[in-house]
Amino acid sequence: MLSAGRVLEVEAEVLRHSLQERPNVDVAKGMLMAMFRYSEAEAFAELCRVAGQEGISLYSLAAALVELVSGADSVAGSTEPATVAAHRHWGTTATA
Repeated sequence: MLSAGRVLEVEAEVLRHSLQERPNVDVAKGMLMAMFRYSEAEAFAELCRVAGQEGISLYSLAAALVELVSGADSVAGSTEPATVAAHRHWGTTATA
């Protein structure tokens, strides 16, 4: 069993991670909104749907979509599950 102090440390770390990853989710939503004319809610639902379908985290999928659309060199030939999922779902549209 974790001590109360340790529980607070873990919770703080989880919150820090969420705050660091949140910008990628917002940018990815914006990209989907621009590419497909989704509303913000529809873009978020699409990210959640694909992340769940692929069994990957929303944050990793969002980061992969941002890299894919921005043309990052690290995306080419990647076997990372999130990158593969982003390519599979939006690759042709994102790179056109």
